[in-house]
Amino acid sequence: MKLARLFSTSSSLLLLASLAACSAEATTDDAASGEGAQTADVVKAGSLFDLNDGYLSGSMTVKASDATSLTFDLSLVQDHMPHNMGDLSGVAKGANGKFTFTDEGCKIDFTVKKGAIEAAQDIEKGDCGMGHNVYVNGTFKLWSGLKDKLVAGHYENLAIAVSGGYVTGFLRDSIGDPAHGGATCEFTIAGKLGADQRTTNITITDAYDTYQGKLMIRDANNIALSMPTLPNACSRMLQEDEFKKAEGYAFKWSGLADPERQGYRTVKADKAYFHDTANGPARRAYVLKGDTLIVTGGDANWVKVRFNPFFEENPDTVGFVSGADLVALPR
Repeated sequence: MKLARLFSTSSSLLLLASLAACSAEATTDDAASGEGAQTADVVKAGSLFDLNDGYLSGSMTVKASDATSLTFDLSLVQDHMPHNMGDLSGVAKGANGKFTFTDEGCKIDFTVKKGAIEAAQDIEKGDCGMGHNVYVNGTFKLWSGLKDKLVAGHYENLAIAVSGGYVTGFLRDSIGDPAHGGATCEFTIAGKLGADQRTTNITITDAYDTYQGKLMIRDANNIALSMPTLPNACSRMLQEDEFKKAEGYAFKWSGLADPERQGYRTVKADKAYFHDTANGPARRAYVLKGDTLIVTGGDANWVKVRFNPFFEENPDTVGFVSGADLVALPR
């Protein structure tokens, strides 16, 4: 039985990307001294903070702030089905970096720190009008922009992971119903990181071919892909001429990815079977050549992965696959 294809590109997934915004390792230090710097109790107006704990993702924009108030807009969504979501705006009052927002059926405490805002909702007071099981709890991290290092997360419909000295990424887009004249564009990228990550040589892989290209930091909020041609049916939904330019096609930062995601790998074997444990007996479930897997752990020989089916009502498939069944990372 063939599992369904990876990732839906319906509006729900694109909404996930647009609701999430990012931060990453090393942004806290940059935030403390850079453009988006904040004191312990006053946040720069317009600062963007992001949350993704693997269950909820979202963003919080501080519209205004002084020593006694914090005016905010926030949006949250569940990363997995049923994708409940909610938006909330208001003014939290307080002092010394601690603020409380109260309204009918809602109480949220905010603690401002350098590079982060911690939120804790009093569930007993009510759901704040948010979706079922959507609560404002967790640490929102300051997004201070890209400089000379890549930041893991979502850039529109391109997702990248930075781990173990590599950058890997995944893009999937579609137009219409592939079974009735539509098309699907799906490929992964992989590159070995150097000291200067503003330009990284990458390999682009789809179900049929491999290409060489570059991943570049365009500016504080954009990365870009440059490649000689687009894979498969991608030219039906992406601007191929832009990818051929030296400066590449730009993707705008739009969300913090699930912290579980360590990378993205393409299946090269005709069939790659799932195993409950590394080198354990094979299960019946498998993926096919060209499918993309989300790496969540393991090692070079046995890679722990998650497969996100095309049909959202189906659960993710998780387990180990043989590293020999996957396209190798660049050396």
